[in-house]
Amino acid sequence: MIELQVISPDRILFEGKAKQVYIPTATGDIGVLPDFSPSIFSISNGELHIIDEGGKEHIIIVSEGVSNICFNKMTVNVITGVFVHEINISKVQKDKELMEKRMLDDISEIEAARLKSRIVTANLHISSHKKYSSIRHSESARD
Repeated sequence: MIELQVISPDRILFEGKAKQVYIPTATGDIGVLPDFSPSIFSISNGELHIIDEGGKEHIIIVSEGVSNICFNKMTVNVITGVFVHEINISKVQKDKELMEKRMLDDISEIEAARLKSRIVTANLHISSHKKYSSIRHSESARD
């Protein structure tokens, strides 16, 4: 088993043992199994999949970060992370529309870059929500 911790600045997203972890990187998704060689990976925006010790899959939509794996201990630090079943799709779509309208205003390059990054994240949330809507509904029903 892999001792896994997934952390964002505002909370611990996952802490426990995992059979498998799939992380999004700039060069593609990487699957991590027990006894994976010590490595450090740069995390890209995408879906982090965790198969816990009981076989349950957890899907977290993450933004950029870094992952460290060493002797079956793995830490994933991300800027933001949200479980698929937590996505409030109507809020995400509304926020995206507001950000796109703001992009049409006379804004600084820095503000435009921030908005573009947030729009990319919103698009990822929307596509993942659609892709895993059945998981989202079954997860919500258990809460």
